[in-house]
Parts: sequence; structure tokens; C-alpha cells
Amino acid sequence: MIIESPEGYTVDGKFYRRVSSLLKEYGLIPAYREDGNALEFGHNFHKVTEYFDRDTLDVNSVDPAFIPYLEQYQRFIRDEFSVDKVIWDTIENLLTSDVYGYAGTPDRILHNIYDIKTGAPADWVGVQLAFYKILARNNGIKVKGCYAIYFTATGYKPQAYNNTIYMTVAQSILNIKNYKEG
Repeated sequence: MIIESPEGYTVDGKFYRRVSSLLKEYGLIPAYREDGNALEFGHNFHKVTEYFDRDTLDVNSVDPAFIPYLEQYQRFIRDEFSVDKVIWDTIENLLTSDVYGYAGTPDRILHNIYDIKTGAPADWVGVQLAFYKILARNNGIKVKGCYAIYFTATGYKPQAYNNTIYMTVAQSILNIKNYKEG
């Protein structure tokens, strides 16, 4: 049983901090990220792409505002993988780490971590993806790199976040978190 809260997830009675709450606590997500409309749009776009990837999307039920974004997502799939559909290793799967006491939901994993974004590129995203990479490794999932794909209604831009500094920052936060919690 999973119980979700703004701070984390309780899975079978054990609490795990969210990646986003760690990013906020350690000052890596700026205040502007609290824009409710942008967050809701991004959340809903994630759902559209998730349903698309799971073959459960009824395109006729999609809000017209998301159609050009969905078309760009489909273009990304064709351009990146040379297919119309990708068989992802994971799609929006919650991963937990008993070692570090945190959890996160990487958007997609297939050899790499792919994060779907509708906002502007930001450096903190590299740390977010590093947290996901640590989670993947803790769960026996091999990943090579980390990429955010920034979507607009008229295009998309892949951004690699593979600089080792992101892993160093994420690991440092986890070490401080565990130190503080005893």
C-alpha cells in the first residue's frame, strides 16, 4: 500500500522522502517553481504521455491544449528511437531506497533516464536526475545517462545532465540527510 504526501511516500508502513522535497529543503528548487498552473499543466502532460506509452490514451478525450505537445512527444520518439512506440523499461514507476530513505518516480527509463519537462531548462534538474539514477542503481536498474526533454507546442529540446557534479551534489545531500537523521 502506497500513501502519497507532499513530503514523501509511505510504502508498506515505511516513510520515504520525495526527491522534490529534498531539492526544496536543500534550496535547489527556486520559489518560482511553485507556480500552480505550470505544475498542473506539466502534471497533466505527464499523464497524457503516460497513457500514450501504455497504449491507453483516448486521443479524443485529450484537452486540445495538449495535442501539439503530444505531437512533439511522438516526434521525439520517432527522432530518438526510429519507431512510433517505445517499449520502456519503466514508465512513471515509483522507486524507493531503503539505504537512503527516499523515493522518486523517474518518468521513463530505457538504458537512460528521460525526464519530461514543459518548463524552461534549469540546472537543478541535473540533481533531480542524479537522485533518480541513484534510485535506479539501488533497484538493480542499469542506466547510462540522464536526459530532460523540454517540450513546447512547437518543438522539443533534449538536454543531457551527465556532468559528475550532479551525482556529487545528490550523493552529498543524501549523506547529510542520513547524518542528520542518525
